Amino acid sequence: MLSGEMNGLQVLDAIKSSELTCDILVAMVTACGQHADRHEANRRGADGYFIKPFSPLELIDWLQIHVRGRTPPAEVEKSWTT
Repeated sequence: MLSGEMNGLQVLDAIKSSELTCDILVAMVTACGQHADRHEANRRGADGYFIKPFSPLELIDWLQIHVRGRTPPAEVEKSWTT
């Protein structure tokens, strides 16, 4: 996400630094393919890093691996049963 206000790493920092959102999985999708870019995203808490162009199957595989074992927060789980 490159906009006039925040870049992708700044958005990642905002998500990972908030107690309300720090557990959200964040996959970066970017044209920045340097090893240093990937390393910086990982250091800041990115859960995945995809360099454009990438295979949609790669993203699907990543989602299946990372979402499969996650337990939803109690509030969300409760809303599913009511």
